[in-house]
Amino acid sequence: IGKTPMAAKLDLKTGKMTRLLDAKPISANQRISSTSEGKGYLTKATGIYEYDPTGANEICVLNYDHCDINRYEIQTANVLSIDENKVILGCSPRIEGEYLIPDPVVVYFLDKVEKNPNAGKTVLTVASLSDSVSYSEGEALKNFNDQNPDYHVQLVLYDQNAYKTTGDMTDDIDTSDRQMYSAMSMVSGSLSMDIRSGDGPDVVLGAAQSIDLLDSQYLMDLTPYLERETHDSSKYYS
Repeated sequence: IGKTPMAAKLDLKTGKMTRLLDAKPISANQRISSTSEGKGYLTKATGIYEYDPTGANEICVLNYDHCDINRYEIQTANVLSIDENKVILGCSPRIEGEYLIPDPVVVYFLDKVEKNPNAGKTVLTVASLSDSVSYSEGEALKNFNDQNPDYHVQLVLYDQNAYKTTGDMTDDIDTSDRQMYSAMSMVSGSLSMDIRSGDGPDVVLGAAQSIDLLDSQYLMDLTPYLERETHDSSKYYS
């Protein structure tokens, strides 16, 4: 409502609306939708969840790890219909470039299969230090899975919004910046802890955002691998 994101609860019996101060912010890269059955769902780059404003009881209904789709296209999809055998999603993805131009509406039909198509493959975990992935990141993840039959990439989000609430939201720029840096620090700390415990991801997208991670004890120097390649990687890395 206005410039500041706000979540509210409406009592259908009394018509009273109450602001929720402990709700988790929903970014523009995620989508809340409801079906004809009256259930609310939250879609992210990782999957579809039963919507819980506080995030405390968020239940994953469908994990996208085993779906052959671009995560960027699907992370803001509307849940049109969902049951135990089929999920129908609708979205209007934007293609990145000089301008963000909406594509025509895309409808996805996701059908349940009897057997996990990625069973037996070596799993590689990719973490995004964000609430989403970009179009190029989503396309790279999909292409890797399509082109490498022995490996399968799974996505994990280290989302800053997990450390914020709607009660903290403000129009004051200085306060908002302090909250953002605090949340970034919490994300870095969580990821660093996972890496030290052996539960961390294999690849981190956006690692440069975290000063805590720019250390050889966390990250591997990929220069020897890049030097084996025939293409010039200097325009991507320095």
